[in-house]
Amino acid sequence: MTRLVRQSAPRLVAGVVLFSLNTAYLAAFATPSLFYYGNVVLHMLLGLVLGVVFARQLFAAWTTLGAVVRVSALVLAVGAITGVAIMRVGAAGHYRWLLPVHIWSSLAGGLPLVAIGAAAA
Repeated sequence: MTRLVRQSAPRLVAGVVLFSLNTAYLAAFATPSLFYYGNVVLHMLLGLVLGVVFARQLFAAWTTLGAVVRVSALVLAVGAITGVAIMRVGAAGHYRWLLPVHIWSSLAGGLPLVAIGAAAA
């Protein structure tokens, strides 16, 4: 493990926990309030930041990673790409299909990575 990864681990864990709480709130309370829309913006910002951080770490260690981590990372990348697409075109009308793809691929790719990361800690 590189020194950079070890130094950033507490911030990364805090970011993932905050992102998870934010995601749970968005899933539980789809209300047309200023607080909810503020959480949507926070979700986009946290998603972008965590996506860049994870991508950099994964690219740096790609050849040393196991198959489960690689497949999970690729599935999570689908979630990230659809998240960026939603930011660009929205998730209504013809693009409504992006939201469930974003949710399910993010869960299917992210949960194994969180579990593997927790087991390694």
